[in-house]
Amino acid sequence: MHFDSIHSNRKSTWRISLLLFTLWFVATAFNITKPYHIDDTGHLEIAEWVADHPAHPMSGYVNWRDRPAPIHLLNQPHLYFYLLGFYVKCFGVNEITTHLFQSLFTLLAIVFFYKLVCVHCQQHVFFPVFFLALSPAFVVGQNLMTDVPLLSLWILFYYVLTTDRIRSEWATYLLAGLIASAAVLIKYTSLPLIPAIFLAILFRKDFRYLYMGLIPVVALALWSLFNYFDYGGIHLLSRPISGFSIERLRLVCLSWVLCMGAIAPFTLALASGCIVKIRPRCSGVLHTFLWGVALLPILLFTLFVSNWLSENQTDFVLRSLFFVNGLLVLSVIIYVVLRYLKACCALEMEKIYTELILLYWFFSGVAFVVLFAPFMATRHVLLVLPPAIILLHKYVMFQGRKTFHVLSLLCSISLTLMLAVSDFSFANFYKKNAEVIAEKLEGETVWFSGHWGWQWYARANGMRQIDPHNLSAVQQGDYLVYPEKISQQYREAQGYLSAELLFEVNERKFWWEYVSTAGPSRFYNSSWRRIPWNFSRDSFGPIKIFRVKNIISDE
Repeated sequence: MHFDSIHSNRKSTWRISLLLFTLWFVATAFNITKPYHIDDTGHLEIAEWVADHPAHPMSGYVNWRDRPAPIHLLNQPHLYFYLLGFYVKCFGVNEITTHLFQSLFTLLAIVFFYKLVCVHCQQHVFFPVFFLALSPAFVVGQNLMTDVPLLSLWILFYYVLTTDRIRSEWATYLLAGLIASAAVLIKYTSLPLIPAIFLAILFRKDFRYLYMGLIPVVALALWSLFNYFDYGGIHLLSRPISGFSIERLRLVCLSWVLCMGAIAPFTLALASGCIVKIRPRCSGVLHTFLWGVALLPILLFTLFVSNWLSENQTDFVLRSLFFVNGLLVLSVIIYVVLRYLKACCALEMEKIYTELILLYWFFSGVAFVVLFAPFMATRHVLLVLPPAIILLHKYVMFQGRKTFHVLSLLCSISLTLMLAVSDFSFANFYKKNAEVIAEKLEGETVWFSGHWGWQWYARANGMRQIDPHNLSAVQQGDYLVYPEKISQQYREAQGYLSAELLFEVNERKFWWEYVSTAGPSRFYNSSWRRIPWNFSRDSFGPIKIFRVKNIISDE
């Protein structure tokens, strides 16, 4: 009997490991050959500088706006860039090797999210893991940016704080302090992890370990001292922060709800759970209506591809769907909060400690991003997706019909697949055409404007990046390549250069690329008007090629 139990446990462990490995493999496969995209180039350039100048990581220069500027003017601390820089020193820079580096964090996030779900949920524990690991924000947003590494550390941090597998309280808080330190040194968005350590100590009445909460504080202090000796300032205190106003707060909150709704197809299962919980007598009719809601995006897409609906019309419907979807998530989380208010008032916090920690994770993550992030994006919502999924599944979602769990999973996979393919094409358009243009203009002096992945590939193909504040090197007869729809600096140079348009490079989208993350970068920078993804026939270009006729003036 004992042997059978051991054999069964080993078999179950093997199946779980295989399933988690498969999820990691799928997420990595979408990213492994993806061209560098959005912020990847800036991160790679910083990482290369850091690897060559580890004692002065913020003293280098990177062109990420309209001219080369000191690295310390950008937002993020440098732990991730140290890791990436030394990695590329050893293994070189290409899409496959660098994305394999990123996939280590993808694996860490998936494995420890499964462990975290097991801490909090007893039923259907794989569905929450599927909903995170196959969500568009997680899969599409990997690239070489800091968000998935940051998410993996947040998941690990909250797992350490809530699991009972670590026997020693001292070891728990030490690990939590070290993980929080690493997370804060990857992105300052992790500052809410510091109060979480103190809250955990207070909830569990482990007052003798309060000093452990100072570990990330000390790490930040040492980092700030290092900044001072590096470039004479304190990076944390000098980073740009958006100004506060009621109107900005309203718009950012609306954008947050939109972003959450746009990446949460799992709410079909959540809605089913709400129906069973609140209106069981009407569940048949309401579930039929829910089927209609699930099929609505497919109908919209079909009508759009068939030219029955315009982009503005589908945007209006999608915006409404996203907003209602995001509100549903927020409303049920608030219901969970109300559920525990009585226990908090009765000072029974030790009994609901793990739930309170998850609620803190969700609301602190939302508050920090809403108050301090310069813009809203799906990757900002990604950080609070794990506690949202666990809380929703634990208290409402698992009560729904299993048909809608499967339907939610199919919707997540379909949406992620289409967005991943479209975003790959978006990135590949600039990689491919950098090579095409360089080949056409071989032997000529070619300048380029523009950032994102284009910047990396334009330089790799021998083009020179233009500085609109220093045009002395630009000569009459030189060529200027101007990608119209990406973040760039040529607009600043238009008053100083006279150039004639020679030709432009563009291409039509295929129908499967109509589910779009572009326009120009809505998935990575969203707002109430620019929803996180939409249906669009617009091309990723054009890229315009000019010949310089005259230098009007020079700064």
